[in-house]
Amino acid sequence: MNHQLLPLPGKANQLHQNSLSTAYSHYKLPFLSDQPDKHGRKMIVFPCKTCNTKIHHPTYNTSPTNLSKHVANCLKQLQEVNDTTKLAALGISGTGD
Repeated sequence: MNHQLLPLPGKANQLHQNSLSTAYSHYKLPFLSDQPDKHGRKMIVFPCKTCNTKIHHPTYNTSPTNLSKHVANCLKQLQEVNDTTKLAALGISGTGD
């Protein structure tokens, strides 16, 4: 897939730089994707700093809801991995043995 790296449309770049929501701090710098949304418009891609998943966000939508949901799920999964690692270090496997 071809990605067009910055500059982004002014509004999108401002949203990320101004961090109007704490969700933006969990993402690397966004870039424009060639992948169109359902209306045929380009989307902004926000790469997650934790898992590198690329979250596609419509350029016309300024709500960070989908970004916030990914952050919540990503952090929850990270916590579960950390908890499992700690239990395994104690010799607890969770298999009932």
